Formats: sequence, C-alpha cells, structure tokens
Amino acid sequence: MKNHIHGSQNSKSMDASCSNGSNTQSYNYGSFVSNGISELPNCACGLKPVMRTVTKWGPNRGRKFWGCRNFVSHDIECRCNYFVWDSDYMPQTQQRTPQQLHTQCLECPQKELEIMTLRNVILKMHGDHKSTIIKMKLLLFLCVLFGVACVVLLLILALK
Repeated sequence: MKNHIHGSQNSKSMDASCSNGSNTQSYNYGSFVSNGISELPNCACGLKPVMRTVTKWGPNRGRKFWGCRNFVSHDIECRCNYFVWDSDYMPQTQQRTPQQLHTQCLECPQKELEIMTLRNVILKMHGDHKSTIIKMKLLLFLCVLFGVACVVLLLILALK
C-alpha cells in the first residue's frame, strides 16, 4: 500500500527506535501539523503522538487525528498503528465528574420548566397585545362615531 502522507515532522528528535515490531498499517493518511500533546498516552513505540490532517479524498478529508511519529515510516518493522481522532479525544481537564453529570441531569427538567413558563408568558403577552390593539381600534371607532354624531347634532341645531 502506497503511503499518502505529505509534509514534514515538526519534531526535533526523531531518533527513537521502533519497539513494538508491528507491521499493521493505519488506514488513514494525512500531514503533520503539530508536535503532539502531553495528555495523550504514548504509542507502543514510546513516542508522543503528533497531530495530523487527513489529505486523502473522502468523507474524512480535512479531519484532524493524533498518530505515532512512525506512522509514515518506510521500514515495515517500525510502523505503528496508534490512532485517535482529535474530535474523540477529551483532555482530563474537560472531562466531567459523575457529580457534575448528575447535577446537569437534575437541571434539565428545571430548565425545561423555565422555558415552558417563559414561552407561556410570551404567548400571554402576545395575546394581551392583540387584545389591546382590538380595544384601541374599537375606542377609535367610537370616538369617530361620537365626533360624527356631534357634528350632525350641531348641524340640526344650527338649521333650527
């Protein structure tokens, strides 16, 4: 299988030897874009993983992943298949504790009730607004009618 990874590695030390002897090839291809991250576990080679981007055409093109530095090794004995999608990786600092998840679950019904209550308030205000407009139109009609009646009454009195 021809390897389609392009680019250069951003690492100062690449003299680590392959320790797993694996000849399993990864099924994704990409280019190096970063030096790796301390929270990710080392691969079987004992190296920190590096971030790469899928460059092969397909549904994952442009997607970031973490892989071993030996991923592109031309020596079949030194290839490593360590692989983690960047979107699947969540650092320890971002993981939630069971207590946080429980609190979040308890807040959901309260938030839903609050949303329903506010929605009802908005609907009531919308209804009140419509009612007020109807009342104002009726009042305007009555004022115009009263004005016309006054003019007619004045004309009748003036003709007598």
